[in-house]
Amino acid sequence: MKFRFIFSVLALAAIVSASCGKEDSSKPAEFKGEISSARAVDMGTGVSWSGINLGAGSPEQAGGYYAWAEPLKDTTNFILDTYVHYSTILTVYLKYYAGDKAMQAEAADDPATHFWGPEYRMPSRSEFQDLIEACDWTFASYKGKAGWVATSKTTGNSIFFPLAGYRSGMSMKRLGSRGVYWTGELTSVVAEESGTNKANQNLCWTFGISSSGTDLGYAERYIGASVRPVSNL
Repeated sequence: MKFRFIFSVLALAAIVSASCGKEDSSKPAEFKGEISSARAVDMGTGVSWSGINLGAGSPEQAGGYYAWAEPLKDTTNFILDTYVHYSTILTVYLKYYAGDKAMQAEAADDPATHFWGPEYRMPSRSEFQDLIEACDWTFASYKGKAGWVATSKTTGNSIFFPLAGYRSGMSMKRLGSRGVYWTGELTSVVAEESGTNKANQNLCWTFGISSSGTDLGYAERYIGASVRPVSNL
């Protein structure tokens, strides 16, 4: 499982904040404020953010794990050969690749749209970046689960991102120590433009969290990651 995070300048404040209490990072303090569980929360970024992960019933729950642009629930084996947009016979991608130049997940392939309806979708990379900028971030525990609380600097609303881990193959990875959230975008369909120094069409931009902070990075599109829907409500 190849996985990498790219740390953004906008996340440095959160990273520094987390590192100051490094010795206690494995057992963060319980968050005492109010966490929203609504599907549309105004975080002051121009879109509404869900207070829960797709497939979860409350903010602290991990919810479902989804391959990128593959609206299937409870998939158990997250490998390239089982990915819906890949042909094992032809050994090529069938969609979202250099041939069709599509880099943004279509509504028909978006898990948030599929399960919650047409008003919901995966966030863009820039929308996650806006959220990083618009909020104060606190590494904390909520109802016994570790994660990050984002509190809007303008609206005062708070939402929780649990360290839900991710799925690779048939295994759960880094549950309780890492969170990986899909954006709706491939890094690129042309390697030279991806900004990742890696083959492009395998990779999608992600929002990542750990005890060290928040960041924007990328991961192979066929792993099982979390989805945090947004809407224009």
